[in-house]
Amino acid sequence: MRLFVALPLPTEIRASLAGLCGGIAGTRWIEPENFHITLRFIGDVGRGEADDLHTELASVRFPEFEMALSGIGTFERRGHVHMIWAGLDRPQIIVDLRDRIEAAAVRAGFQRESRKFKPHITLCRFKSHSMPDIGPYLAMNNDFSTAAFAVDHFSLYQSRLGHGGARYEVLSQYRLEQRVYYGDDAVAFADRS
Repeated sequence: MRLFVALPLPTEIRASLAGLCGGIAGTRWIEPENFHITLRFIGDVGRGEADDLHTELASVRFPEFEMALSGIGTFERRGHVHMIWAGLDRPQIIVDLRDRIEAAAVRAGFQRESRKFKPHITLCRFKSHSMPDIGPYLAMNNDFSTAAFAVDHFSLYQSRLGHGGARYEVLSQYRLEQRVYYGDDAVAFADRS
């Protein structure tokens, strides 16, 4: 099984992102149903490793939160843009959640991720050796933003590769902890399971 851990996005947020997908030749746009925020790529694993990972992910404790999408950008490889992404208004909270998930993956027996983590949503990838002029696209869409939305769980996905591209199947969902309020302060968390 080819697995990854990610935050799913609400339907209305995926619809907003879909509005960004077009206008550049030589790209492979991501299908709206595949939009997500990757927290940890796991890779190809056997059933036993997947079970160990599930057990550790179920032990992750983190409060639910709100966030919005904000801005777009690019990733480069060897001086060439290879991806356009949408950014987040609160990337640090995603980094903090990702750190908890990374610790769970290590406890499950996986090697620590060596790549630097930059939370984002992939919009498109460029085909090999294509270098379209993306300046107008970036200028037109740089002020992209969405309304805030609630994040109350993360998911373990299986990626199935096929002729039409990858299909993602949710294997498990892991609830975040609900804030319990006393007066004006959130002083405790309640397990939502």
